[in-house]
Amino acid sequence: MTSVTVGRRAVAVRRRGTKEGVTSQERDEIREEIRKLKVEVKKLHEANEILKAASDFFAGELDPRRRWSAGS
Repeated sequence: MTSVTVGRRAVAVRRRGTKEGVTSQERDEIREEIRKLKVEVKKLHEANEILKAASDFFAGELDPRRRWSAGS
């Protein structure tokens, strides 16, 4: 079940005002999709922190105010 399907089902449930029609298998699939999405979010946050650190490093390397110490 994709996240789009999960979202559409959630909208349908809200419109009905009940959880009728949601099978235990569908509930398990939704829980699994949420678990996967949480793992993906965690990985993306970690990657973002690495990219921020790399950006800071390279920005410092390209800073013209640091050039005087490299060549003198």
